[in-house]
Amino acid sequence: ICDYHTLRTQLLKFIAVVPALTHDNSGITLKNSYIETANNISKSFEKMPVYIKPFFKISEIISLLIPSKYFKSFVEFNISYIAKRFICTEDKVGAGKIIKNLHLTGRNCTFDQLGELVICQAEADEYCRKILDLINSPELFESATKLNQANIPSHHISIKTSALTPHFNEDPEAFDFVYQDIKPRFLQLFSAAEKYKTYLNFDAEHYHYRELTINLIFYFLEEHKQFNYFSSFGFVVQAYLKDSHLHLEKLLKKAKKRAHAIPLRLVKGAYWDAETIDAKAKNYESPQFLNKVETDIQYRHLVHVILK
Repeated sequence: ICDYHTLRTQLLKFIAVVPALTHDNSGITLKNSYIETANNISKSFEKMPVYIKPFFKISEIISLLIPSKYFKSFVEFNISYIAKRFICTEDKVGAGKIIKNLHLTGRNCTFDQLGELVICQAEADEYCRKILDLINSPELFESATKLNQANIPSHHISIKTSALTPHFNEDPEAFDFVYQDIKPRFLQLFSAAEKYKTYLNFDAEHYHYRELTINLIFYFLEEHKQFNYFSSFGFVVQAYLKDSHLHLEKLLKKAKKRAHAIPLRLVKGAYWDAETIDAKAKNYESPQFLNKVETDIQYRHLVHVILK
């Protein structure tokens, strides 16, 4: 799917609109949306494997014959099934079962508590509480080995730093204010992670928050010497950013100052659309590469630097 622009964009647009149509009990709007999607793909001028366009043309005809209500149920069931690979459950009991099944196949995972850019202290406290609850639940990962193949704890939690304070502001002049607000939550998280031997993965977010996230965490660690030998934390590096090689160099320098290695998760990037739209709207040069080839080249370069 990812190799064909029309197929990718049309299907993702359709999937994105489905949650907004839950009010449509008749299923007519959802059905019409799919018919439009299938029609756009089948009539596309883009070169694709010979079976794709006929497949969507036939699926368009079949969807016309199926009652809208049943078609809606069929689509929602399939999308929900796929979504469970990424958004596993709303409770820890269900999550534990999914994690155990993943471990049985020899795979590992990270727990990512959904949330980003809170607007009040109560929301930041609630997000922190949910993360602490996951850290304080080592039984969720009891089916895994203590350390995974990368020699880091299998009890692995991903954190959005921007959700830990309502004052997440990249302005350098606001740094002290932001730090004072987020510091108590950092202290709770790092203390709990050390106690329960949990790995904290600080997610990459929007480009403008990247440096603030790194600076806040290392400033906190420098101030709290009790965590000098706490090594179970790391960061995400996004290869689609043009200056990601400079960001990697900065992290490598930070790692050399500590008495342990800092794990890095190298990804190609997840905010491409948002970053591109924001750059166009505010009339500045996009911080990310605008085509996949450049991203792939940068990714291979960063792999080489890390392995070296």
